[in-house]
Amino acid sequence: MATIIVFILVLGLLVFVHELGHFVSARKLGVGVEEFGFGYPPRIFGVLVTKKKILPAIVKTDEINIELQDTQIDESTELVKETITEVIREVDEPKTIKKWKWFWGNKIKPEELKQDMDDAMIYSLNLLPLGGFVKIIGENGGQDSNPKNFANQPAWKRSLVLLAGVIMNFVFAFVLLSIGFLLGLPQTIDQNTPPEKISKQNVVIVEIFPQSPAEEQGLKTNDIIVAIDGAKVKNTDEVFSKLKVNQSVVFTIERNKQEQEIKLSPKLMPDHKDPIIGIAMVDTGIIKYGFFGSIWQGLSATIVLSYRVLEALYSLLFNLITQGKVSADLSGPIGVAVITGQVAQMGFIYLLQFAAILSINLGIINILPFPALDGGRLLFILIEKIRRKKISEKIEGIVHNSGFALLMLLIVVITYRDLVRYGGGFLEKIKGLF
Repeated sequence: MATIIVFILVLGLLVFVHELGHFVSARKLGVGVEEFGFGYPPRIFGVLVTKKKILPAIVKTDEINIELQDTQIDESTELVKETITEVIREVDEPKTIKKWKWFWGNKIKPEELKQDMDDAMIYSLNLLPLGGFVKIIGENGGQDSNPKNFANQPAWKRSLVLLAGVIMNFVFAFVLLSIGFLLGLPQTIDQNTPPEKISKQNVVIVEIFPQSPAEEQGLKTNDIIVAIDGAKVKNTDEVFSKLKVNQSVVFTIERNKQEQEIKLSPKLMPDHKDPIIGIAMVDTGIIKYGFFGSIWQGLSATIVLSYRVLEALYSLLFNLITQGKVSADLSGPIGVAVITGQVAQMGFIYLLQFAAILSINLGIINILPFPALDGGRLLFILIEKIRRKKISEKIEGIVHNSGFALLMLLIVVITYRDLVRYGGGFLEKIKGLF
């Protein structure tokens, strides 16, 4: 139950931030927005906000009379008088009146939605807490006469609105990581790490070799090695010093904040001269930085993680195209939910770091030039600029709908893989809700 709740909160927050980027950029750039909702429909309640400019009446009028007179020089000169009247009017600046109207569900009259639609929009709270959404006027075509129609905007405006969601995901990851470094984030320790910034140093298992004694006895990645044969260890050097060739050892490991002992006997494996246990370890610790240091570390970590995600995505696509295989590490919603639950058990700071990684993933996936994604829509804008001619709304709609169908099919396949891998435990948690 807790796993599902945490997963919904994390995923919902990331999606909401993404949609918030689209919403804010559209409003700032003068693009019309029909609705901005928290969560997904059905709608619980909404607020219709309308704006109307009122032109005021004249508030003050002054009349100025100016009299001009020619002087008489001789008998042949006429006396001329002329009066010039000038009216001065003072007018107030136009005023904007904002009206708020609350309503439940869809209990709002159609004519109220149409009234001043260029300057009106709905803020809504919806039943399914899976992020949010923004309805931009004309995003899917139509309403050509509306000057705030998304399709009628110049290419640079449309591009910025589409990019804003992705940018927000990266900014959000940067903020999360900066907060994490300020509070203290788990990091790998090396010789360049300042000792005064390290706390809670641990030895963590990062890899289990296939068919090794470690795999056979149930060791897992992220297990913390607490002691060897009852003697506490602080770093990998101390672990290696206590391991002896051809001798069994008892590992005291910490998993999910609980300690347990596991006896391991080294054995000879291919590509190794001596018997091994079959693990790879790193020294980790909670590292804190000051305010300005945490901002710099958050920025650099966001860049490094973005590069790593791109690298992994390239490897995934390359293997898919060249070998027709999908990596076993690829997870869908169920896999992410399971991992989120595991990370949440490790503590808030780990969940913060994981949320930042998910936010970067969401941003990178959305910028891919694939139909139905933000990157696919940007690709159509680029093609439009190259052709110097708009692409048919019908053709664009068919392409994006086809891309969406393919994405849904991919999610179904990955979800099936997740059910095979995690199904038993995950389905039990679902049943527990009822």
